Amino acid sequence: MSEADHRMNKKIEELLHNLRHAIDEALVDSSHIAAIMAELEQEGLSPSLVVDVELPQAPEAPSLEIGPLSLTARDEQFLKNVGIQTQELTDAAGC
Repeated sequence: MSEADHRMNKKIEELLHNLRHAIDEALVDSSHIAAIMAELEQEGLSPSLVVDVELPQAPEAPSLEIGPLSLTARDEQFLKNVGIQTQELTDAAGC
């Protein structure tokens, strides 16, 4: 991991920590939440409130595997018309 990546990760970790702290404070300061929690406790329940913040994982890039390439005469003509030489395609595909 490069130094720049390490600094970015530390910055993101710090921001997530600050966000979690801000959410916790907002929940603690909410009289509405406190009132509902108190009502639940009066009913004999012990509510537990858990809120977490996560970043979505970046999807992995799909891999592209090229198998044998089979072109019709019509395919070859179309590719030629758009400026693609079919020999390059078959060489790249290992045909």
